[in-house]
Amino acid sequence: MENSDQQQEEELRFFATAPRACSYLSNRTSISVFVDPDGGDYHIDPGSGAVDAGVDAGVTTDIDGEARPFGAGYDLGADEWVAY
Repeated sequence: MENSDQQQEEELRFFATAPRACSYLSNRTSISVFVDPDGGDYHIDPGSGAVDAGVDAGVTTDIDGEARPFGAGYDLGADEWVAY
């Protein structure tokens, strides 16, 4: 599936802000922000402060193509935590 130029631009803006937000959360909580960053798994940990802490930035799917938001609100970063 090909992304439109507008969607690509929105994703670039979104991904550019995610590392700062997750770094902020990681430094201020005792709970891991990501599932397994050392192993390369940067999906949001279910207990992360990033869950439901974001705002509607006009991005309707996450990095995995899953719908946003899931739950009470938007998650910070490129991933939207989804319960399976």
